[in-house]
Amino acid sequence: MENQHTAESLKEMIAELEERQAKEGVLLKEQLDVTINNLRPANILQSIIKEFHVSQNLLDELVNTAISITSGFVSKKIVVGRSKNQFLKLIGLAVQFGITTVISKKFHILKEKVNHLIERFLSEKEKEEKPESEENGEKEDIQ
Repeated sequence: MENQHTAESLKEMIAELEERQAKEGVLLKEQLDVTINNLRPANILQSIIKEFHVSQNLLDELVNTAISITSGFVSKKIVVGRSKNQFLKLIGLAVQFGITTVISKKFHILKEKVNHLIERFLSEKEKEEKPESEENGEKEDIQ
């Protein structure tokens, strides 16, 4: 036997379902607004920049790639120059490929060495500046 519902109980159930549908509709509209806001080009670009800024590994890889390609291109230009010789251009391409490959594989070692050289240069510069400032300080005390 099936449940027999009275007209009043059916009206209550319909009212509950309509209320539930209205609440879900509001939630759906809010989620749609959030989704549309996230899909705007400016927000997509901003999230990419945030992820890029946060991801140091990605930044290192981008720098690695840029330096590798640039150094390969420069080395090709040095070898080939403005020559129209096809054999020399072929050798230039081989040099470009080789330099790009070597630098991309040994990037971290090169980065450490460059950082070390920069630190040495800056520390030497600080040493040069300290005696000058000390001499200036002594002269001021004397006068």
